[in-house]
This record gives sequence, C-alpha cells and structure tokens, in this order.
Amino acid sequence: MSCSLPDSWLRYLAERAGTPRWGDRDEPSAAAAWRQLDHELSVIAQLGMAGYFLIVHDVCQFAAGRGILTETEPGLFTQPRR
Repeated sequence: MSCSLPDSWLRYLAERAGTPRWGDRDEPSAAAAWRQLDHELSVIAQLGMAGYFLIVHDVCQFAAGRGILTETEPGLFTQPRR
C-alpha cells in the first residue's frame, strides 16, 4: 500500500496533536494510544478516506476560529488555531 499526500498530512496532524495528549511514542504509558491511532489511520488509508477527515478538520478549524460551535467533541483536530 502506498502512502498518499492526504494520508501523510492526516498522520502529521494526528501525531502533532497526539504527542502533547499522550506523550512520546517511546513512553510505555502511551503505547496503547499510539497503537490505536496507527490502526485507525491504517483503516482510513485503506478506505481512501483521508481527504474526508482533512475536510472535516478544516471545517472545524474554520468554525473554531470564528467562535462557531460545532457538535464535535474537542479532540485531536478540533483545537482552535493560535
């Protein structure tokens, strides 16, 4: 399976958000979270859905930047930009 630009960008965003949340990949206490993230990103890539998740990310960022409430729970991709 090859890795596309959307897959790579989604992984970058997820890892950038995951590190402060769970800790570095080499921390034993974070191993399960990183394994789960890797699995979910693999499924997203296999289904060719990375673009969809990136669009949702952009919509949530747009809304958060303008104080518009969304029905997404704050998580990896919904933190307002600084």
